[in-house]
Order: sequence, then structure tokens, then C-alpha cells
Amino acid sequence: MTTAPESDLVKGYEARAGNRGGCYAEAVIAYASSAERGVEIARDRFRFCPFDWSVNSEIPSVKGFEAASQYVRPEDLAAKGVSWSGRSEPIFS
Repeated sequence: MTTAPESDLVKGYEARAGNRGGCYAEAVIAYASSAERGVEIARDRFRFCPFDWSVNSEIPSVKGFEAASQYVRPEDLAAKGVSWSGRSEPIFS
């Protein structure tokens, strides 16, 4: 199990196991009545995404996380694969 996409890990598993087995991923999407609301939801719920888990796991409290993530911008979320959309817009660009 990993918290980052690592193709070598999957390839190593397949080589040792002799079969593909299950591979799962998380899709982080915020869907709302408008793109503006979608951005608000994405920032509220997924501000941890720009940080690596080696950082997230060291933040000891909610207060610490809020301080660390207060400057996360929509473009920071998008750079890590977070998507948001309003009703009439495509989810993925």
C-alpha cells in the first residue's frame, strides 16, 4: 500500500505475485451547482492534497493543519489532480 502513485511498486507486485491482482486509486472531485461553489468545496475538503503524506502525518492537530494549509490555492489543488465542476461544465479539463 502506498499514498503516492508508484508504478514500480505495482510492477514489482505483479512480478512477484504472478498475476495482476487488485489495484485501486482515489479520485478527488468536488461537484456543485456552480464552479465557484465547487472550488470552495474542493478547498474545504481536500486542502491536504498539495502536501505529501510525509508532511501530513507530522502535523499533530487540526489547528496545525489549518495553519499549514491556509495558503493552499485552487491552482495548488489542480496541480495535484483535484477537479471541480459546476452543473454545465466538464469535470475534467
